[in-house]
Parts: sequence; C-alpha cells; structure tokens
Amino acid sequence: MRSRCALLTLALAPTLTLTLALAAGVGVSPTATAQPAPAQRIPEQRIVTDQSTVFSALSAGEPRVSGAASLARVGLLPGSTGPALAAALTAAATITDAQAPATSGWARITGTSLPAFRTGSDTLRRVGPEQRPYARAGLAPLTPDRPHDDAGVLVYERGGQTHDHPVLQARHIPMWTASYRNGGGREYLDKAIAHGERLLTTGEHTRSALYFPYHFDFALHGDDAHPMHAPWYSAMAQGQALSAFVALYETTGQPRWREAADETFASFLRPRAEGRPWTVDVDDKGLLWFEEYAGPNPDRAFNGHMFALFGVYDYWWLTGDPQARQVVLGGLEATRVRVRDIRVPGGTSRYCLTHRVSDDNYHRVHIGQLFTLHTLTGSTDFARLGDAFIDDAPRDRQGGSGMIAAGRVEAVTVDEQGQPASTRIADVAAAQAVEFGARTLLPGRSGVWLRVDSGTLAGTWVREQPDHAWLQGARDAVTFGLPRAGMLGAGTQTGYAADTAGHWTAQSSVLIGQATPVHLAGRFSREGRTYFTVADGPLAGLAIDAADVKVE
Repeated sequence: MRSRCALLTLALAPTLTLTLALAAGVGVSPTATAQPAPAQRIPEQRIVTDQSTVFSALSAGEPRVSGAASLARVGLLPGSTGPALAAALTAAATITDAQAPATSGWARITGTSLPAFRTGSDTLRRVGPEQRPYARAGLAPLTPDRPHDDAGVLVYERGGQTHDHPVLQARHIPMWTASYRNGGGREYLDKAIAHGERLLTTGEHTRSALYFPYHFDFALHGDDAHPMHAPWYSAMAQGQALSAFVALYETTGQPRWREAADETFASFLRPRAEGRPWTVDVDDKGLLWFEEYAGPNPDRAFNGHMFALFGVYDYWWLTGDPQARQVVLGGLEATRVRVRDIRVPGGTSRYCLTHRVSDDNYHRVHIGQLFTLHTLTGSTDFARLGDAFIDDAPRDRQGGSGMIAAGRVEAVTVDEQGQPASTRIADVAAAQAVEFGARTLLPGRSGVWLRVDSGTLAGTWVREQPDHAWLQGARDAVTFGLPRAGMLGAGTQTGYAADTAGHWTAQSSVLIGQATPVHLAGRFSREGRTYFTVADGPLAGLAIDAADVKVE
C-alpha cells in the first residue's frame, strides 16, 4: 500500500539510477496462455574442468573474465562490456582506496561546532564513474512528464499553486549532465544549468552555508498532527543539490559550481539549532544523522539519510576533502546502527524511526541504497543487508502470468482492509495457467503471497512456493555494482541461461572437484527460488541456485 510518507522522495524513487542497476527487462511477464505450456527440453552441455587451471587467474589477482556478453544477454548486467566487467572484477579482487580505512571510534571535525560523532571502520572506495550513485548509461528524458514553469524548470503543484521543490529540481541534474556526456545534445547541458541556476536563486545563504528551503506547508505522512511549516529544510535536498553541483562542475569546469558545492557541503558541518536552518543532528548515542524532515520532532527517514550521504560521497569523490570523508563515515555508522530498527524480519521495512510506518515503495528504495553502499565501501555486510531486505519482503510486487500445480493448495481470502478473512484447502485436479494480480505479504502469514485473478481459485491468495504456485519469469532482480565473492561447492554444478523475461533457454553442468571461488554479478528469484548470476569461471553468465553457492 502506498503511504503518504515522503513528499520528497516519492517522485525520486521510480527513475533514480543507483549504482545498483535494476536489471533491464528481467521481471517482464510473458503473455498469458489458455493452457499450461508443455514442458520443453532445455539443451544441456556437460563440461568437465580442472578448476585448478580455470581459477588460477583468480589466485593471481587477475580474475578470469568471460561471458560478459552472456551477462548482458541474460539482462543482469545491462550494457556490460568485457573491459567494464573486467574492471569491476579487478576492483572486487583488489579493493583500493585513496585513503586508509577509518579507525573505529569517534570523530570531531575541528573548526566547526558539530559535536563529536561515532565512526566505523569502513573504507571509502573511489569508484569508477560508472559506479557512482547517480551514474547512468544512455540518455535520460529531456522533458520529464511533470509540471514546469515558463522557464522550463520543473515545479511542484500543491493546492492549485506551483512551488520550487529542491529535490525535484536537483535530482534531474546528474541525469542530464550524464546524458550530455553520453552524446546527448547541448540541450541536456542547458537544461541542467537552468535547474542549477534555479537552486542558486532559491537557496539561502545562512550560517556560512547554502540551504534550500521548502516554501509550502506539508503534513508528514498525510497526518495534520505532524506538520512541516514553511520554510522547512531537508538533508535530502542538501545532498541532492550537492550531487547536482558536483555534476555541473565536473561537466562545465566553471568555478561557480564548485563554490556552490563547497557552500552546500558546509551545511553538513552545522549542527541542529532551533530557530535556524539545520539538517544534520548528532543524537544522544553519538550517531550522525542526516534529517530529511528537520523540525521539532525529527522523522528520521531512512531513505533521506542515505540520499544525503550519497551527496557527501560525491563531494568527497570530487575533492578528496578529509572533512567530507569523516562525515560520510559518520553517516555510514549511523546507517549500520539504525538499520536494525528499520528492518522488519519477515516484513516490509520501516520508512522512518520516529513514526515507524512502512511503505512498499520505499522498501524497494532501501534495497537499492544498501547495495549502493556495498559498492561505495566494499563492506559485505551492506550487501548481506540488501539480501535480507529482499528475503524479508519482495522487491517486486506486480503480478503476471503464472502456474498453480496440481495438488492440495491453501487458498486465503482477504477483507477490504487486506486482512486474511478465511482459509480453505483446495484440491487442484490438474496444473493450470493463471493470472496473478499481485505479489505481496499477507498480515500474520509467512512467505510471499500471490493474488489469483483467473482459474478455479480466482479471488483467493496462494503462497508462492517452488513447484506449487509461481509467477513466470524473474522477479526481485538486482545487479551488483561491485561483484560479490562466492564459493561453489564440490560436485556437479548446473547453471542456466535465461532470456530477458527470465525464461530458461539452456543449461550447462560442470564437475568441480573441490570448493571453488567465483564472483557473482547479480541475483534474482524465479518460481520461488533465489538464483545468483556467475560473473567468471566455467559457469560465467549463467544463473545458479542460491543453495549451491556460499556468498560472502
């Protein structure tokens, strides 16, 4: 259910391209068929290898790279090329950092009034341009389908009036500058500059920093009991504007954009101050939090904190500023600690810490952000958190064509509030092709549930289970910005090739004499099972069952 939690980010999430590239084409459901499709024989090729030879390059620090074209064909590395994949794998094997890992403890930034805050032991990776938070390939829409004013600048409509909206205006700038660098016309750069100019015009120079106010009232979570009165401020707006100015400076080389970035970063060094603009707070546990809704009762929105962190990371990436590095490390430590309260094991993650509401769309955003943090730091625990969030609740909630196998099936009806109302055990005489209208969680029931819209069980919900009830094609697909280390078990291992809709097209078997290291390029679910895509070795470009690989 879509909540009214996040005015700032609701417009952002659907189009943002994170380092975690959501797999292109994977998850598209095929056209429904009237009868179950006959089983098709999948071509099989049996390969026997001497893994000591196959993986000798890995032990030498030069990962064996093969099958990049297969990865792109499968759809789990959209647009990948051999050299790009080789660079990513090299980064995975030997993560380098312009600066040494932080020492876990506390940091105080001298020359500022920001209180001391906790830092962890993360390493900040100066990733390649294609791995940065807002990297994109190809061209973005030049004119998004949103309201804009006479100058062509995007605006926000509310109550019959239009307003400047700093996140809405800032978030498109890195997309347009990237499109310009990717071969788009001058109009892309002009559009980015026009939006950057609007940010400079509407920004406030105060506290020796540059802030971007919201000049309209807003009821947080759609609840008048939690009002944000104009002017109000947001760390997410500060972070998005910071990334925007960095992108404009990188693209144009004009000093004014670097100056704007410097002034915006300064806002991250200004502590909470009642009656004055603020967006950064050190809480009673010493955690540095970037507040999306800065007010008397901070909301502690998780996604806004991390989008702000991405902005400071971009600034550090550009400048190497040691203060920015400390701020990023502080934000990372706050993420590590507070994610325990954001995560809901077996359920949809919470949007914020204060009001503890949940939202399906932002659960999806959280997943992307956690994998992005893995790319930026190389810390495997962020990737494992991304895995856990996907396992807790589906990233993809849409339905599509699927199958219900013959046998006994638990069928559940729900009431108007979405609560389970009745349960019966149905006998399905023969396997049937059906249309599922949705894929989600049911209150009080474990697992993922599918709403049946056709067939003998239409109007009920059935649990998604391998070999019992499943959607066709792939779901919950993500591509890792930084390939992950895995270990294949000894024995015969089988990998599967898939088309862009996630249907198997071929399989290969490999006899492995001992546990063997590999890199993993992505993950997805298919027919209720989780698969990882192998990036190198004899199964390169193929998907393997998660049960057959140990993931770091």
